[in-house]
Amino acid sequence: MCDVIARSIVFVCVEFRIGYTISILTRKMAIEKVEEKIDAIMSSESDGSERIAMTRYYMRAHKDKGGRRKGKVSYGKRARRDNSMIDHQTRAHERSCGAIVFEDMEGALHVLMIQHRAGHWSFPKGHMEKGESEHETAIREVREETGIEIEIVSDFRGESTYSPRRGVSKTVTFFIGSCLGGVIRPQEGEVCAVHWMRAVDAVRLLTFDKDRAIFLNAFEHYLKHDCIRAVDCRHREKIGHARTLPNAFLLKERYTVDELLAIMAFLRSDEGCPWDRVQTHESIKGNLIEEAYEAVDAIRQKDNAKLCEELGDVMMQVVFHAQMAKEAGNFTFDDVVSGICRKLISRHSHLFGDDVATTPHDVLDTWEKNKREEKGHDSIIQELQDVPISFPALMRSFKLQKRAARIGFDWSTIDGAREKIVEETDELFDEVNKAMRDVGSEGDLSKTFERERIFNEGGDLLFAVVNVLRMLEIDPESALNATSEKFIRRFIMMDELARENNQVLEEMSLDEMDQLWNKVKENERNKPCD
Repeated sequence: MCDVIARSIVFVCVEFRIGYTISILTRKMAIEKVEEKIDAIMSSESDGSERIAMTRYYMRAHKDKGGRRKGKVSYGKRARRDNSMIDHQTRAHERSCGAIVFEDMEGALHVLMIQHRAGHWSFPKGHMEKGESEHETAIREVREETGIEIEIVSDFRGESTYSPRRGVSKTVTFFIGSCLGGVIRPQEGEVCAVHWMRAVDAVRLLTFDKDRAIFLNAFEHYLKHDCIRAVDCRHREKIGHARTLPNAFLLKERYTVDELLAIMAFLRSDEGCPWDRVQTHESIKGNLIEEAYEAVDAIRQKDNAKLCEELGDVMMQVVFHAQMAKEAGNFTFDDVVSGICRKLISRHSHLFGDDVATTPHDVLDTWEKNKREEKGHDSIIQELQDVPISFPALMRSFKLQKRAARIGFDWSTIDGAREKIVEETDELFDEVNKAMRDVGSEGDLSKTFERERIFNEGGDLLFAVVNVLRMLEIDPESALNATSEKFIRRFIMMDELARENNQVLEEMSLDEMDQLWNKVKENERNKPCD
C-alpha cells in the first residue's frame, strides 16, 4: 500500500514539474517571438515608407543603449492562471482603460511600466468611473498610479477581454500616451514600483501574453505614426512639434508645418547636419534680413513663383530660430504662433473689442494706441527708443519722424521741410569748403579735422530729404531702391550703345561715358508710356 502511494506521489510531482516546465517554455517562446517581431519592425522597410533616419535612430535605441532608467528590477512572480471556466452567459461586464506611454530618454525609446502588489508587471490602467470617457480614464489612471501627466494624441486602440473571476468578463482598452511631465510617484497600497524601461526590456518583463500582444501592436503603430523625436526631452512641448509622419524625410509634393518642424529638429539633432547643429541666433541673424529682402524683391518683380519660394525661406528662418530657442528652454514655435494670434486680436479692437474704426487711417490710429498700451509706453521718448537701431537707416529715420509727428513735432507745410533741405545742403558744403581750404584742391578730404562735421551734416541732409518724402507719403527705401535700379538699367543701355560703336565702357573717357548717359536719359524721356 505504501509503495502504491509513493509511486502516485512521484507521478503527480513529475506531472506538475513537466506542466510547470512547459508553461515556462511557452512563455519564453512567446517572448522570443515578440522580440523577433520587434526586430522585424525596426529593420523592415516593407511598408514602403523608407523611414531611413527614424529606423536608424530607434534601432540604436532598441539595441545599443544600455540600462534602464532606474535601478535593477526583478521579473517578479508570474500571476497564477485562473483555471476556472466562465459561464457561457456572463452575469456582469467590466471596463478598464489604460495607456502605453512611450518616451525618448537618453537617445533610447522607453516605456512606462508598473509593478502591482500582486507582483505582475503591466501598464497603468484602471476601472472607468461614471461619466468618464475612455481617454479621461486612461489619463487619470496613469496620473494616480505613476504620478506622470500624459495626453492621448494617437489614434491607436488595443483591447483584450478576459474573465477575472467566475461570471464576470472584463475588457481592457489601452491607448498610446504622450508624456507631459511629472515626477514618478507609485500609488500607495496599489503599485509597488514604477519605472521607465527600454522597450525590449518591457517585452521580457510583461507578465501576461495579452498585454505583450497589445504592446507589440502599440510599438509598431508608434514607430509608423506617432513617433516623437525630441532633441531635448526636458523642454519638450505638450504636443511635441518634432512629431513626424512615416515619410516626413522623403521628397514629395506637399508637406505640413509639423513635418517642417520635424525636419528642422532632426537637422539640429546629434544625427543631423553638422552645420545646422552649431548655428546660433547670432550666427544666422543676417540670413533673416537677407531672406526678407529677397521676398520683397519678388513682390517688386510681381513674380508669384519666386515669392512663394522666398516666403518659404523666411519661414525656414523663423522655424530655425524657434527650434534653437526651444532647445535652450526659452520659447517654442507654438509660443511664436500664439503671440502673433494674440497680437492680431488685441490690435484689432475695432473688430474684437469696443473701439470704432471706419477708415484705414482710423484703423492705424487704433493699432498704434493698442500698441502703446501693450508696451506700456506713456511718453514719446519711449516710443522713439523703441524703433530698432538694426533697421535700415532710411526706414528708421522715416519711423522716427512719423512718431514725432504724432505729437505735433512736424512742419505745418511742406515748404518748411523743403527749406530745411536747402539749409542742410548749405551747411554740408560749408564744411566741405572749409576742408578743401585746409588741404587744397588736390588734398585728401578723408584726413581732415572737418571730416566728422561733414559726416554729421551729411546725415542731417539725408534726414531732411527723408522728411520731405514722408510728408509726400513716399517710402524713402523704395524710392532709393528704384533709383538704384534705374542706375543699373541706364548702365546696361550705355553698354549696349557702346558695343554698337565697337567700344567698351571700361576703356572710354568720362566725357564719352557722360555723352552716352545723356543719350540714354533722352531715350527714356522720348519712350512712349505704356
